[in-house]
Amino acid sequence: MSRACLCLVASLLYPSAALSQPPPRDNPAAATGTASIRGRVVEAGSGRPLSHVDVRAGSSTGPQANGATDGEGRYDLPGRRPARTP
Repeated sequence: MSRACLCLVASLLYPSAALSQPPPRDNPAAATGTASIRGRVVEAGSGRPLSHVDVRAGSSTGPQANGATDGEGRYDLPGRRPARTP
């Protein structure tokens, strides 16, 4: 009887251990390629677009991307490489 109980308990625990693993999307592979950072800069309150605003993106150890907004407050920083996280 104890062997049957042990087998039953083992069969119940095994699937739950497999289900407790994080889904594949939570274990990202190394990112490749490039991306663009796009947005719009507007004045708080009025929502008026701000032109000729300097926009910068990057990290303290990696390359920086610089750009400026156009007449509609839009900016585009193309060719950004994925960040590496520790």
